[in-house]
Amino acid sequence: MITCFNDNNFCITPFITLEFVIIGNNDNITGESRFHHNQQQANRIIPELKMQKKQRKARTAFTDHQLQTLEKSFERQKYLSVQDRMELAAKLNLSDTQVKTWYQNRRVRL
Repeated sequence: MITCFNDNNFCITPFITLEFVIIGNNDNITGESRFHHNQQQANRIIPELKMQKKQRKARTAFTDHQLQTLEKSFERQKYLSVQDRMELAAKLNLSDTQVKTWYQNRRVRL
């Protein structure tokens, strides 16, 4: 996000302040910009960005029974319908997403 203050020709980004210097009149306008690192503002924003990161779920460690059941199901059917996937997930005490992801990864290993 860029915030501009037109009255003093400054634009502030999260990390850099841009200063625009206009030289000349309306007929012949030239200009230059100067970059200033805005460390104080960066120090405030960086921790906020770190706090906003979504925590990843830990990798699922499937039990032997779950893996055997998933493999048997995969041998019969390479793609599951939503209904079949939900039933298999309930049977194995896994989430629908875990079964879906397992199937996607397994198809890659074909």
